[in-house]
Amino acid sequence: MTIRPAYVYKICIIGDSAVGKTSTILRWSEGYFRKEYQSTVGVQHYSRIVNAGNDNTHVKLMIWDLAGQDVFRQLRASFYEGAKGLIIMFDVTRQETFASISKWIKEAMGFLGENIPYIIVGNKTDLVPGETHFFGAKEYAKALKAPFILASAKTGTNVNDMFMEIGNIVHAANLEQLSKEKHWVK
Repeated sequence: MTIRPAYVYKICIIGDSAVGKTSTILRWSEGYFRKEYQSTVGVQHYSRIVNAGNDNTHVKLMIWDLAGQDVFRQLRASFYEGAKGLIIMFDVTRQETFASISKWIKEAMGFLGENIPYIIVGNKTDLVPGETHFFGAKEYAKALKAPFILASAKTGTNVNDMFMEIGNIVHAANLEQLSKEKHWVK
């Protein structure tokens, strides 16, 4: 039996090169971890139908993996179009990737507007032993009023949770917008 989603949401995953965006998506969509690094050229996209919201509505999340290298900045502009949410990822072992988060937010909001929902994800936690502060990322996300999730594509820790989090946020925002539009028409 084919499940038909009630809604389809485009989500862009962004962040510096080699923070684990593609590996995380592959863990979520295909169920495996790719050990060798392969740089994304331009964009790749993956999808999966999940249950979102309090009513467990079937929604299709189309995850667009945008290349993180600066050389692809102009190309990324066209790939943001139609996105309903963002996952902004950094590598917990490389502070410079965390420092780039504000640049990524500014870039995405320049194309999508300031009301685009997003989450911040610190990836590669399997490489850091014990409790770590992660450059103040939790406090930074709190100041931005954005959910913050620590994950590991290698072990799968919190990978499903991060996609469910953004899926639920985007679905709720969509339902709220639809409700406003219905109210406006009456």
